[in-house]
Amino acid sequence: MKFGNINIKNSTVNFNENNFDVNSKVITEFISQVKDIGVDKVKSIKNHIEDIENNESLEVKEHRKNSLKEFLISNGIAISQSLTASAIFELLKFLYSN
Repeated sequence: MKFGNINIKNSTVNFNENNFDVNSKVITEFISQVKDIGVDKVKSIKNHIEDIENNESLEVKEHRKNSLKEFLISNGIAISQSLTASAIFELLKFLYSN
């Protein structure tokens, strides 16, 4: 296990635990799977993206990003543990922006 970005402030220690690596292979595999998903599911993904973008509450956005990740998993998309819900949202937003 590696630790990076250690920050000590007001006697509180904050650090990022780097257990997983995000690399081009992980992203390429994810994009390849998403491109093979059916048209009806693409519409649902776009609706999820729109819901996330149109909501002002950060808490609700994070909840909906996790819902989007769960939607993908439930529809057969294998997701690496290194991809966070926010990263998945940004990738999908990029893929489906028109």
